[in-house]
Amino acid sequence: MNAPDCSICLEVVMNNNSRSIAKLKCGHLFHLDCIGSEFNVGGLMRCPNCRDIEDGNWEIDDDVTHIVLVRHG
Repeated sequence: MNAPDCSICLEVVMNNNSRSIAKLKCGHLFHLDCIGSEFNVGGLMRCPNCRDIEDGNWEIDDDVTHIVLVRHG
């Protein structure tokens, strides 16, 4: 199975410690710097692929290079 591409920068998203990965609650993967820039520009945390609104907080997963947006509450 091929590694997914980040739909923002169009580069492969892989866990090779070169860039941090963000997995949204909808399951889409992005580079953290790409999705962070996207959220800062739009002012609303929304997945660029499926438009689901991300109503959570950033947390670091067990693997420090993998950051996940999770819902609290």
